[in-house]
Amino acid sequence: IYLEQVDDVVLPKKVYSNDTNFIEHVLYTWKTVKNVMGIGLVGGKGLGKSFTGNIIANQANLPIIRIIGVAPNSNLFGFLNKIEQDFVLFIDEFEKNFDKKRDNESGLISQEDFLTFLDNGGERKNRILLITTANDKYSINDFLKNRPSRLRYYKEYNNLEDTIIQEIITDLLEDKSFQVDLLKHLPYEDLNIDVLIKI
Repeated sequence: IYLEQVDDVVLPKKVYSNDTNFIEHVLYTWKTVKNVMGIGLVGGKGLGKSFTGNIIANQANLPIIRIIGVAPNSNLFGFLNKIEQDFVLFIDEFEKNFDKKRDNESGLISQEDFLTFLDNGGERKNRILLITTANDKYSINDFLKNRPSRLRYYKEYNNLEDTIIQEIITDLLEDKSFQVDLLKHLPYEDLNIDVLIKI
């Protein structure tokens, strides 16, 4: 296990999101937390989970550790527990890095192991802002959700909200005479921000 410095995430100039109040609330709560505070952002691809997570991580003004992959039989938690300063732990696609159930034969770290790491924070002298994203809500262990010392905030992203759709169309549709036709024929069930911007 090692740390590698990478470039900062560059956020676009224009933010299409209704998460402003959520982000402000999370960051306000984080100021009062003395140990670990987790945020779980779950739902389909391209609906703003990672984007919201990146905004929170950047606005926390702390070093950000992004988990890129977890090797079997690694001592990830021992490594993280050696860090003495406050930091953000960002795990995109959490379910791909941590199995829901423990399988001792595979040597893979499970979400149950992750629970133990979070719950053992009583001895911890630093604070950890945990941000996770996942595409499949059923792949997240129920014991992680809505617990103050685990995933205190759990937000689902199911589809693109009408206000975001309208804002993108207003900003980017060059010929406004096509707006009614576009709204009538959009693939709403499969629509995400990236697809709509490309259209």
